[in-house]
Amino acid sequence: MTTSIPFAEAGSESRQRQGQLGQFLTPRPVAEFMASLFTRLPPVVRLLDAGAGAGALTRAFVRRVCRERMAQRIEVTAWELDAEILSRLQATMDECDRECLAHGIDFVSTVRNGDFIQDTAPLLAGDLFGDRPPAFDAAITNPPYRKINTTSAERRALRVAGVETSNLYTGFVALIQRLLEPDGQLVAITPRSFCNGPYFRPVRRAFPG
Repeated sequence: MTTSIPFAEAGSESRQRQGQLGQFLTPRPVAEFMASLFTRLPPVVRLLDAGAGAGALTRAFVRRVCRERMAQRIEVTAWELDAEILSRLQATMDECDRECLAHGIDFVSTVRNGDFIQDTAPLLAGDLFGDRPPAFDAAITNPPYRKINTTSAERRALRVAGVETSNLYTGFVALIQRLLEPDGQLVAITPRSFCNGPYFRPVRRAFPG
């Protein structure tokens, strides 16, 4: 599947930071294509955008829902680790609010500044006495692409949830899949060789067929 590229205007310092985070921001044409892949949605759609960046994917999703009147209410949860981009993300959420208002659609957004894996993995660990994880009807994501070593905090958190993988993108996709309702939809950018090989067998089991 087509992968995205960093914004061309980013300077060397910005590119270095993006590399450290595994962050690749999504161009608008790619975001719009991804939004076009969703099929029928419930009247109240709960959308997860994990690793939201500046919010391009949510914006494309909202535009399509508004244009085609696919729902009556959109509830967005956007997770972003990079505090430097939060103001742009919030501006995008405000833009989405105005777009929905103009089309008579309710819009609610929650922006979470945190590590998606470390925030959600403990909720999916199956602890009967822990907090219940959130549930979503749809998810759209351009997950970070970066190797994680066996001693990293991300790797330890994923193991708690029963996910064994060596890359952030597979960790994101595995956790997102478990946060979806049974008939939920996930659209994600992944490498062409997504989950190839025996090492990714535990992750592939989450996607039967």
